[in-house]
Amino acid sequence: MTLHFFSAETARSITGQLIAGIPAGSYLIISVGHLDGRAGRQFTSHYNAGDLHHHSRADVAGFLAGLDLITPGITDARAWHPPRVIASDSRRGHIWAAVARKPAPADAGRP
Repeated sequence: MTLHFFSAETARSITGQLIAGIPAGSYLIISVGHLDGRAGRQFTSHYNAGDLHHHSRADVAGFLAGLDLITPGITDARAWHPPRVIASDSRRGHIWAAVARKPAPADAGRP
């Protein structure tokens, strides 16, 4: 829940380093605020402790490059519940959540 404090480029670098350091079969769980819509504008207009960056769903997918997303993928945090998406309340969420697994490296020695 800190990637929204970094530019997309820096956030990709951070998660890339995490991904490089975990063994195959490991999971990475991320959550990141998305600052779109009226509620996002309201929050950012009152928050002054640091810079905030809006990250789209595509940005979050880039943060998890090289990993296999677990169903339901990148979704509102209140709706994330494996193996299905549950209905969230009528308020629009502002936190993306995702779980992804690092695959085993391809077996280069196989014919």
